[in-house]
Amino acid sequence: MIPRAGEVLRLLTPNVLLPAQVASPWADRWLRRLCRAILEDALACLDGKGPPSNMGSDGDGARRAGQAWEWFRSDATYLFSFTTVCAVLDLEVEAVRKQVRQRAITERKADQCPRPHSDQLPAPQASDALLPEPPTKNESA
Repeated sequence: MIPRAGEVLRLLTPNVLLPAQVASPWADRWLRRLCRAILEDALACLDGKGPPSNMGSDGDGARRAGQAWEWFRSDATYLFSFTTVCAVLDLEVEAVRKQVRQRAITERKADQCPRPHSDQLPAPQASDALLPEPPTKNESA
């Protein structure tokens, strides 16, 4: 006699879930916190603010930034890969990548804009003295 498909599924499906088979909310929290810390560390490395390494080289920040970019671009699914971290945090992989790229472009543009130093700021003009002073607390009450 050949078993029907429904009978086979019923044989392989447990009737009761054991407590060990259900992830506890506490177990989920530590994993989410760890993945969030990994993502925050990668973002800090992109900014050149990662933890100091034992190598002590001058290009340490650039090396960490390069490794962080590789991690963000990777589609690998190993433990704590970018795609796995996003899955644990319920984040859309491509949306996060887009935000990281946009952030890098914005920071690059800000770095390219010349910022005046205090000694390069224009001197106060005589017409600036004609501007009214902001009201004090006593006058505005």
